[in-house]
Amino acid sequence: MALQDLRETFWRSVKFSLLFVLATSIIYIILTKFILKVPLADNQKLLAAITEFEQVIENEKKAAITVKQLGEEIKVMEFDIYQVQKQDDIKREIFKVQSYYKIHNMNSKYKFSLQAKKILDIYYNTREKNSKLKHNVDLLSKNLTECQANL
Repeated sequence: MALQDLRETFWRSVKFSLLFVLATSIIYIILTKFILKVPLADNQKLLAAITEFEQVIENEKKAAITVKQLGEEIKVMEFDIYQVQKQDDIKREIFKVQSYYKIHNMNSKYKFSLQAKKILDIYYNTREKNSKLKHNVDLLSKNLTECQANL
């Protein structure tokens, strides 16, 4: 009798285990297929976005190099001397910095070029006005000393 009870309980637990595994797998399949949607990643879009951002970063690096060079040129430029061609070249290069934004259909990722152009314009105009101010102060002091000498 004890052996028969042991066999019955063993087979009952085996049936329960098999039924439990079957029920959980069916519930899992139903949940994953119909109720919980597992998102599918579209790698092509992701790779295209990564490539696009890499291009933006490369353009930023090129623009940064150009901006540094223009800043150095503006820094060493003497505005007291009449240099129309040099000034026009610098203004043209400043305008080229803005062209990154226009080339890429005014995409907001390229607004760094607009900001760089504005900063370079401000720097150029400030250096020019400062040079003119220094020149005028020197001229004024020179004229003042001449007037004092004539008196």
